[in-house]
Amino acid sequence: MAAPIGKVDRQTTTPFLLRLFYKLGSFYRLDDFSPDTRLPSHLQIYTWPDCTIRELTTLLVAGLNAIDPSLLPSPYAGTRIAFRMVFADMQSSRPGRYTGRELGSVVIGAMDDDSDTATSAEMLKNMDGEPNKTLGDGRFVIGDFISCAVLPPAADGSVQPAPAALV
Repeated sequence: MAAPIGKVDRQTTTPFLLRLFYKLGSFYRLDDFSPDTRLPSHLQIYTWPDCTIRELTTLLVAGLNAIDPSLLPSPYAGTRIAFRMVFADMQSSRPGRYTGRELGSVVIGAMDDDSDTATSAEMLKNMDGEPNKTLGDGRFVIGDFISCAVLPPAADGSVQPAPAALV
């Protein structure tokens, strides 16, 4: 087992390309990553092994807002974003199969005051869940994918649970 990733010197270490797949309401199914199909909607970002779920969430929100702001609930408060690593299944006898492992999830926090006018930056400062977990903590390997499920608050305003089973 590899040693945990320490702090990376981001000034001298070259970042790697990470494909961050996103879907509103659930994760993509593992067979959506089949080599025979076109890859699902995703962002391409450059990052390092010590990238946290907080950073991934901030990059995801910024990227989706740049593409189409209607892809995210407004306001963000109460939205759960769950992260899953997707990688080639080396144990399978059939090539081209993928498997996954949960990385963690965060709930974008509520506003600090009673105002309805918090900026996205203010809301992204307050996250519950595992915002400080890193890609290295999850044993991420360069070339793996990250799949994100964006789960808006339920109709009653409650936070939705993270999806559990890999499909």
